[in-house]
Amino acid sequence: MKSALRHPQIAVDPWLTYSGLMVSAPLSALCLALLWTHDLAVEWQWTLTAFVMVLLVGLPLFLHRRLLGSLRCISNAVLSLKDGDFSIQLETDRYQGVLRQTVVGLNALTAQLYNSRTDAAETHELLKKVMRQIDVVVLTFNAKQQLMRINDRGLTLLAQPRESLIGQTAETLGLAGCFAGLSERTEVLNTIAPHQVWQLRRSNFRERGKSHYLITLADLTAVLGQQELHAWQRMMKVLRHEISNSLAPVQSYAQTIEWLISQQPLPSNWQTETQEGLAVIISRTKALNHLLSQYKELTALPKPQRQPTSLKSLVTQACLLQTHCPIDIDCHLDVQVNVDKDQLIQLLLNLLNNGYEAMASLERPRLQLSVHLAPEHVVAIHIDDQGPGLASFDNLFVPFYTTKPQGSGIGLVLSRQIAQAHGGTLQLLNKEGGGCRAIICLPVIVPLNTDN
Repeated sequence: MKSALRHPQIAVDPWLTYSGLMVSAPLSALCLALLWTHDLAVEWQWTLTAFVMVLLVGLPLFLHRRLLGSLRCISNAVLSLKDGDFSIQLETDRYQGVLRQTVVGLNALTAQLYNSRTDAAETHELLKKVMRQIDVVVLTFNAKQQLMRINDRGLTLLAQPRESLIGQTAETLGLAGCFAGLSERTEVLNTIAPHQVWQLRRSNFRERGKSHYLITLADLTAVLGQQELHAWQRMMKVLRHEISNSLAPVQSYAQTIEWLISQQPLPSNWQTETQEGLAVIISRTKALNHLLSQYKELTALPKPQRQPTSLKSLVTQACLLQTHCPIDIDCHLDVQVNVDKDQLIQLLLNLLNNGYEAMASLERPRLQLSVHLAPEHVVAIHIDDQGPGLASFDNLFVPFYTTKPQGSGIGLVLSRQIAQAHGGTLQLLNKEGGGCRAIICLPVIVPLNTDN
């Protein structure tokens, strides 16, 4: 890296010449005036006059040689830094005093910039290799939603050469939907890959003082397919358990009745046994019909009929319908959401009822509902209970799985489906002080007002 920069050929600098003359000329004039006004021998007067004239001319030349050359060396080194050339190192032995300190600092700055550029280049090369190898689509857009960068996985997805993609708008590329809704969500790109499910993440960054968007798309199709298979396996396990519990007594009593009526003569208690067996068969068939109707409700959720609705009004209505226990409502923030009013009230009622049932052992159960504004134009609804919390999260959203004696096992699954159908999410977690919190996140249309 090190390349010594020696003094360049010195040229006359008018500024420095004028500065030297401004200093030496008055002093020379003063010396000459004093010299010729005093009674001295003529030989001494002319000798001293010649000496003064030499000083008058020599001082600017001395400044050029001692100062201008050094400053130009430093100037050339700074210009090299500006041009990205970090290989120049000045020789510190040629300088003294403050100039030496300046040169030492400049050499240190040059070395630091050289190391920084080397590290940045190495990091950039590593990043390029990572971007080429990862199986994630990485896209950057400017503030006008024009594509600025794309990795190889993105080129495969869009099936176009890089040169033709750069500069196109997100709408032209079929990616306009990536700029709306939650910044982290699952998305189906119907205009590009209608049979694939993507994990979308959107964030902002600044480059050269201007705002840009970073969008990453991870293909979840295979992962979700495996998870969906496991979910179906768990659900079929639960269904098989429920059906077996119903079919076993039905088969047993049917065989008993068949044996009773085949006896000659009929046993004395055949009517009583037959009536009891038929009652069990009827009861279990009703339970199976109820199970099938629940399955139909779970798999045939109607498409939401959305309309702009005040969230504060909607929350208030849901709380009025829940009459089992008092609810503390904290909803100072009023926003507009685009939802199916009936479905969202059903979602809130499901979670409020779950919270109440979790506090069945308490003498005075009480629920808390609060509304908060989250980033990315999202509103979060918190429903807190005072129960023991969730013992396990493993089968929380498995259809027909329940730990409640009279539970159906579809309430939470149906609630999450409603939230997702509105572009939102449903999450349950245990609080540190005890109890469980259900969090519903929904996109916001327009904030209405905030009461402090």
